[in-house]
Amino acid sequence: MNMIGTSQLLYRIKGNAATLTIIAVLSATTLTAVGTSYSFYYNNRTNAELANPNSMMFISTDEGSVKKIDDLVAKSADHKLRYHQSVPVLEMNADVSGLESVFYDGEMAFTILSEHDFNQLADDQNRDEKLSLKGNEAVVLDPSYMEGLSPQYVGKTITLKDKQQKQQVTFKAMHKYNVLNQRPVYTTIVVSDEIFGKLQPKAISDTLEIYSITGQEKAKTLTADIEKILPDNARFSSFYDTYSKGMEASGLMIFMGGFLGLVFLAATGSIIYFKQLTEASSDKGRYLILHKIGVNKKEIRKTVAKQVGFIFALPLIAGIAHCTVALSALSNLLHTNLMIPVVICMGVYTCIYVIYYVLTVNAYYRIVTNVK
Repeated sequence: MNMIGTSQLLYRIKGNAATLTIIAVLSATTLTAVGTSYSFYYNNRTNAELANPNSMMFISTDEGSVKKIDDLVAKSADHKLRYHQSVPVLEMNADVSGLESVFYDGEMAFTILSEHDFNQLADDQNRDEKLSLKGNEAVVLDPSYMEGLSPQYVGKTITLKDKQQKQQVTFKAMHKYNVLNQRPVYTTIVVSDEIFGKLQPKAISDTLEIYSITGQEKAKTLTADIEKILPDNARFSSFYDTYSKGMEASGLMIFMGGFLGLVFLAATGSIIYFKQLTEASSDKGRYLILHKIGVNKKEIRKTVAKQVGFIFALPLIAGIAHCTVALSALSNLLHTNLMIPVVICMGVYTCIYVIYYVLTVNAYYRIVTNVK
């Protein structure tokens, strides 16, 4: 049995090295294309929530518009209001040349938020974090932070300033999220209530109207109605807009990646399938001799499964290894965790690959044993 199975196996691996290499490359290409496209689709909601932790947010320009929007939300049959906050924020500049940033060198605009309002919004958003700041301590909220590229905040001191005042703050911590939607604000700095109260009378001040509703991913009509009411300078942002645009973009990518994946998968499976059936015809005489000297069909099937299994497994393992390296590099580049979507893609690909393997083993066995 080993003479037929193992020795033939080693011979075939050497003889089919070029074919197995092509299959490994196709497998790696398939998994990388599908894994990349699916990861964007899978992480779309997470990215939308990171950019827009609140369902809707805008800068208040007049009380009449706010009242109209309150009425729209209250009358909406498909959505219930979870919370509505009116939050004052300040706009101030600071010299960030000492923060060792690749993108920023010179002055940078910041949005200043009070400790009290941060804690209130964090509680509304079910975040398990409360701030307790003393003196000139501050915390920066930067959801687009990129290691090695963004400013190095922690432990550094900057001077917030406008035309009438200056205030030094020292960054106690940095969080890779925000409690405010990204579009209406700059990178956010949370300061103590004492410092905020000191700066507010002379600084540029805005009031942010913040809403959270149920079913925010389906708020197309409500979002459109609110956009009609607000002027451009309100800088309206919504979870639905970001989420729906992400779904459109990732939907197209996953279609393209899935289509290419199916084509390559069919190609790899078919190459091995027909290659093995060709070799089965040449092995028919050897297995016939084994059967005549007393080897039963169960043992023959076991040998066939082992022989075909190696031919299928080697390029699959090589392809997965190459794909893992490629997607790890992509994950580091995008600063996001792609493990779950990639593992899902690999699992689905392997399952389909196993189906090809079972079909090949059955066809190989029928040929070498003359089973109709």
